[in-house]
Amino acid sequence: MLRLKIPTRVTVTKKRINFETDYYTILRKADGKELLGITVGGGAYDLRGYRSICLNHRRGWRLKAAHALSVVVGDPGVNAVNFAYENLSTRDANIADGIIASAQVLDAPYCRD
Repeated sequence: MLRLKIPTRVTVTKKRINFETDYYTILRKADGKELLGITVGGGAYDLRGYRSICLNHRRGWRLKAAHALSVVVGDPGVNAVNFAYENLSTRDANIADGIIASAQVLDAPYCRD
């Protein structure tokens, strides 16, 4: 369902939330600081305030705040991927943004970039 390009300077942990949802944490190898949280699976999202986007030809929504970002790709309520981070340095935000930009959400509805 999800493919990502992960830089060698980070590591990934996985936690099963329930029978249909997993949570991945992208951590900086040097000190274990969390850079990005990724929720994969079912779940409803309140998309008020989000802007509609296409991410690698897949339908999604994006909400950018002063020090936070949330991107939802897929079919919210059925099967979606949520990427989220907050309070990162510019360098760490660039790493997280690169991981998000690489995302291939294989079973999400198509759109045109």
